Amino acid sequence: MTPDTRKNVANPSDPLQSWRSRHARERKILAVLEIDWPGTQDVCRNAIDYVLQQVPEAENRDRVVEGCLSVALNAYRVALHDLTVSDRGRLGSFLNTLMFELRSRVPADHPREPELTRRLVPSHLQRTLGEEGMNEGRDAA
Repeated sequence: MTPDTRKNVANPSDPLQSWRSRHARERKILAVLEIDWPGTQDVCRNAIDYVLQQVPEAENRDRVVEGCLSVALNAYRVALHDLTVSDRGRLGSFLNTLMFELRSRVPADHPREPELTRRLVPSHLQRTLGEEGMNEGRDAA
């Protein structure tokens, strides 16, 4: 089995792959987002992991993951079609919306936003955005 073939084999331990299999529309925009900004699927995996750790009831976890990822990916979709939004602004729309949704939907003592960002967003994407980029997409949330 080649490395390229292995990527296409279902990984039962990957909750993002499981989520994508149930959400065709979001799967497509997630693929575009990952091509545009490599590492954003890791952000989604980290967000799912965060929800799994913070939300004890399975039914509520599924609802929180569904809401957070769907709303954040929709924010990216909307920004993608808005010619006034820069590339970094589109990424900011996705990340800011995801962080807002997580903080709104996860019933826990929330870490401060910079801490949550450090926890979920790979450092190369944090550097790409910088503070200005994180604020650029705030209106999308």
